[in-house]
Amino acid sequence: MWYKIQNSQIILNIIIQPGARKSEIVGIYDDRLKIRLQAPPVDGKANKLLVKFVAKLFNVPSKNVKLLKGHKSKLKKIEVLQSQIDPEHIYEI
Repeated sequence: MWYKIQNSQIILNIIIQPGARKSEIVGIYDDRLKIRLQAPPVDGKANKLLVKFVAKLFNVPSKNVKLLKGHKSKLKKIEVLQSQIDPEHIYEI
């Protein structure tokens, strides 16, 4: 499963593709949510954009999204706090 919900916390397993033409959700691959990011993988730019992108998807402020694992990898683990959005429905946003 690409996500886990515990109380008011959502943990996401993500794979990113930095340097894309636009930021978008691609789909589910190997039990991870695949996201293309417009930012390059340089100086943490892709990580910063990922946090903003996920915050927008889950309708929370960026401070409620934390990169837990994968700071220098395409495989990421993200924590989202206090979102009312069901991860199964983020494709509809």
